[in-house]
Amino acid sequence: MAIVRRLLASGPIPRLAIAARPALLASLPLLVACTTGAPAAPPRLVPAAPAAAPTTAAPPALRVVACAATQQPITRTFSTYAATADASVETDASGWGSIQTGGVGTFGGPPPTLQLRAPVVVGALDAAIVRRYLRRQMLPLVDCYDQRLTVVPALAGTVALHFTITARGAVADATATGVDGELGRCVVAVVGRIEFPRPRQGTVDVTYQLAYRNPAPVDDREPWAPFDSPQFEPLVPSDAAIAATEATVTARLPALAACFASPSAPTGALRAMLEFGDDGVLVAPRVGGLGDAAIEGCLAAALDGATVADPGAGGAVACDLARGEPQPWRITPDPRYALIEVGRDVRYADKAIDLAADRFDVPPDRTVLLVADATTPAAQVGAALAWTGSRRTVLLAVRVGAGAPTYVAGFAMSQPGTIARHSEAPRAALGLRAGKVSACVAGAALGEAAIDDRAAIDRLLATVATRCAAARCEPLVEIVATPDTPAGAIAAASAAADRIAMRALVADPLPTWRCAP
Repeated sequence: MAIVRRLLASGPIPRLAIAARPALLASLPLLVACTTGAPAAPPRLVPAAPAAAPTTAAPPALRVVACAATQQPITRTFSTYAATADASVETDASGWGSIQTGGVGTFGGPPPTLQLRAPVVVGALDAAIVRRYLRRQMLPLVDCYDQRLTVVPALAGTVALHFTITARGAVADATATGVDGELGRCVVAVVGRIEFPRPRQGTVDVTYQLAYRNPAPVDDREPWAPFDSPQFEPLVPSDAAIAATEATVTARLPALAACFASPSAPTGALRAMLEFGDDGVLVAPRVGGLGDAAIEGCLAAALDGATVADPGAGGAVACDLARGEPQPWRITPDPRYALIEVGRDVRYADKAIDLAADRFDVPPDRTVLLVADATTPAAQVGAALAWTGSRRTVLLAVRVGAGAPTYVAGFAMSQPGTIARHSEAPRAALGLRAGKVSACVAGAALGEAAIDDRAAIDRLLATVATRCAAARCEPLVEIVATPDTPAGAIAAASAAADRIAMRALVADPLPTWRCAP
């Protein structure tokens, strides 16, 4: 059962179409009345009964496909740079120092900033030494602020800090006033642990100002990703918690279906990422896959506040839903993503990027969405992915026709090397080159098809599925493209893998394709 659940969590599950029965239209004859033995009268038309309006097919029903544990995919994509430091300290000409951290408490957007003004020092200890020792505590001082932001989201201002350095270098009589009492107590506790150098004589009196600046709070939900990517070992929910979650989502189907009131509402597959607190209350649901921001937001709101009877010990649950024929997931661009667009050039934050010179200056824990044009060569896509460095989550999507970009693969970055394996089980692979897709399983070539011939690709992937069922493969398809392969071909191969319920992994572009074991 656990294996089945993991397979169901790997992607949207194909559903059978619901056949519509066309309505039959009845026709009514025109009746002509005439008299006998009387002067002829003009024919009289008897009005026919109003014709029934043509009926249209009922809209496809929304249904729960399955709920399962979701966990970080163990994969590597195109070569990555080393992770950048999470914190930096700068000093401007006015004597202020500042620190920005990668974490922002419960808020999205830019991180809060702490600025330290040059201290006023009275006594036999150099002010530069005092400032250096204070700067070493900036991360704990920012932590004080982060903790209070979870309670007082609009908190900001300047804390007036005063303390004495004793003849032994210890801190005495520390006070921190202004902004917030709890923040001040935390600041005093941090400063009280500092051991300064001993003054040349007597004691030293220090006055400091700590300016905490915080942008206005924004929506604290992470953007949607079709898998969980925690920074630490993920919690795996129990089977009972998964079953309880599925029951909760099923019970809310009428409210969820109301989000599709428009006749033009999209069809396809979607995934709800759900996590419950210890009390069983759903925390910040994330829904995506349809490529429609309004409907996905409606679905998240309909799930918000849901409860489960048995939340267990925690962990994320992915619930796949379907409406009509299955389609590859589509990703709605969202301001919470760090969006990189790749075509003839690479653009980030609305400006062209020099991948060799510019630095990707985004907190490492922010989700990156890289959207490539269908004609973009794989080498260009790989260079852009490498430029993002080591990030917690990177999603690759390709613009295929109109509408939202198509999801291709998601990555949790790791060190360069071969794609990490879940087990020693065989793995299927697809090679893309010169407009062809070749397939093999465990080193055995299974044939090839034209990348623009969906029927031929599906036949080839059906062979892959049959061979993998016998060989007990991992539920994964490794996609390897040559550098000149267009991104649209990668998207087509990923969609083909999805149609046989296998997740796609995308490897480095290689000069040549070889069916390797």
